[in-house]
Amino acid sequence: MNLLESIDRLITERGSAAVLDKHNAFLKTQLESIRERVVELEKENSNLKAEIANLANSKNRPESSDSQLDKWPEIEGACFKPLAIGGYEKSPRCPICHSVLSTVMPNPRVPYECSNKTCGYKIYFQHGLESVVAQLSDL
Repeated sequence: MNLLESIDRLITERGSAAVLDKHNAFLKTQLESIRERVVELEKENSNLKAEIANLANSKNRPESSDSQLDKWPEIEGACFKPLAIGGYEKSPRCPICHSVLSTVMPNPRVPYECSNKTCGYKIYFQHGLESVVAQLSDL
């Protein structure tokens, strides 16, 4: 190998090394940018999962959070939904989840049960539902 070939090879290798260094630097900045984006997306994903869980929980409630659930009167362990025109629904509601309470037979010995089976709330009206509904007119 003569001197000219050695110099030519050194120039080529040195040029390739410089280009390789530039490519490596570029790839390192790209990798760092991608890592930052992954962190951002993981945070966003976590927030969206929390929002989905909140929406799923609120879906089980028959009323939206904008309604005035805290203003539902509770009489003898049952709540009653206010009507927009004034007064209250005659159907008793669960004080826990505000689902409708129902019974197989309107009898003081037979409980009213929450229609939301995951809730499990039960109540007995000792004097019947009619006496409880009559108390609504006093409100």
